Amino acid sequence: MIDSLFVCDERRGTRVRRVKEVTPSEAIEEWLRKMMPQDALPMKDPGMIFNPRVRTLLVDSVGALFKGPLDYEGLPDVHVVFWDKVLVGRELMCRSIAHRFSEDAGSRGVFTAIPKQSRATIAFARRVGFKTARESENIELLTLTLR
Repeated sequence: MIDSLFVCDERRGTRVRRVKEVTPSEAIEEWLRKMMPQDALPMKDPGMIFNPRVRTLLVDSVGALFKGPLDYEGLPDVHVVFWDKVLVGRELMCRSIAHRFSEDAGSRGVFTAIPKQSRATIAFARRVGFKTARESENIELLTLTLR
């Protein structure tokens, strides 16, 4: 179980963020449904937290990080959602968690799929180190190779 502190140099100042893996529960699912923006669905459906291949990490009270149930060429999927809309300054934290997910899965990296209209999230993923692997009309699939 992950329980780590990260220093994030965010636009509103330097913050220490706690990233804590949580056990799925109806209370966590309900809270995620309340907090997550509707445009995060269906890619980040809170109901998926009960899948045994999914891992859920809360970032203080500002967001969540997920290791999803899918694989792309042996890479597990990862997703972020920050309902406070802050991305800048959280790159190192997300890269560190992606690295941990990759290590735990015994893979050489991770992947994510982001709707093309989510330009800020795609830019964030690129700052973390993700590279475009494939594109469709609506989705950009990015990979982060860590070994």
